[in-house]
Amino acid sequence: MPANYYSFDLKGFRFVVLDGNHIKAGPEDYRDHQHSNYYSQKERGHFGPRQLQWFKDQLEQSDLHVVSFSHQRLSHRADGPDMRSAIDDANAKAGFGKFILSLNGHGHRDLSEVVAQVPYVEIPTAAHKWDGKPIPHTTVRFAVVHLDAKGVIEIDGRSIEFEYQNKGKGDFAVGSIIDKTFNFTPKP
Repeated sequence: MPANYYSFDLKGFRFVVLDGNHIKAGPEDYRDHQHSNYYSQKERGHFGPRQLQWFKDQLEQSDLHVVSFSHQRLSHRADGPDMRSAIDDANAKAGFGKFILSLNGHGHRDLSEVVAQVPYVEIPTAAHKWDGKPIPHTTVRFAVVHLDAKGVIEIDGRSIEFEYQNKGKGDFAVGSIIDKTFNFTPKP
């Protein structure tokens, strides 16, 4: 990775990779998650003001459709309202669906919501713990996302079976990814 947050352009889209693993230790004190300090703090899951400004600049400087990747959901994390406001402002100013998709995996479940015509999609993972309790997954889940500049996003849910290490203690699959299709307003 070139940095803990960065962007790249590919085939007519801008992809923005965000880092929401900051701890707010004070009003202007944002620290990186490191050495398990994440669990000792109540104010965690922040992007912070410097990254928020960088994100706004990415939206302003590009005339491409923008897709984000982050661990946490942009729509509900600590800085979610600020991130969503930046997205809504960029879309309104552009006059088309500039920011078209937010992808994350933090909640370990198949979840999507559309807010102000922007889909926020959570992809379930193969983590073997949920709230500290072991969960015997029998599949690895992932998705293939197809983007069409004409205004269509298709998310094709996939899974691959594998043998879980504690198979005898409850053999069941948890989570899946349901195929989804979203539309956005293309550039004029």
